[in-house]
Amino acid sequence: MRRRRAAADALEAEALARLDVVRDGDRYVADEVALELRVSRQQARSRIDRAKALRRLPGVLGLLREGVFEGCTAGRVAEAAALVGGTVAGEIDRQLCGKVRQGRVGVLDPEPVVRAARRLVDTLGTATVVQRARRARQARKLELVPGGNGMSTLLARLPPTSRPAPTRGSTRWPEPSATRVIPAPWTSCGRT
Repeated sequence: MRRRRAAADALEAEALARLDVVRDGDRYVADEVALELRVSRQQARSRIDRAKALRRLPGVLGLLREGVFEGCTAGRVAEAAALVGGTVAGEIDRQLCGKVRQGRVGVLDPEPVVRAARRLVDTLGTATVVQRARRARQARKLELVPGGNGMSTLLARLPPTSRPAPTRGSTRWPEPSATRVIPAPWTSCGRT
């Protein structure tokens, strides 16, 4: 079942990348894709972006087509390699696919694959570290997604805190760090 879903993800990525090329990157492609796939415009835009990024990594797309790992993993690998140039991306693609095929990277969980891709980006594309930090800072967002029965979901994409939040059973906040960050009470929301 997992292999079929991965093959379908690869087919979708190839079709969306081809559609984007045929339409010459028109901004209304996401609207049409959203209607066809019955997803939101933002989800359609992210799928198109993932498809365009996977076009630069043919080996990863091949592994996706074979069902080695799923579309989410391939998208996260493409996101990790997004800031490097074409030749460096090709080298990352070649080395990562070699590691996966040799069994040196586990593929059932996406984290080891993404971690290996980020390590390759750090070693082969050393100039991209600052760009990645800037992109992560710009990617911070807070989104309210409407749901059924009058309920909504609040999604927050935030960087990790620079210091530890209080742990369970702790009665006070840790001392401010050397950067003089004042602790905020909402930094520990959702932690147990």
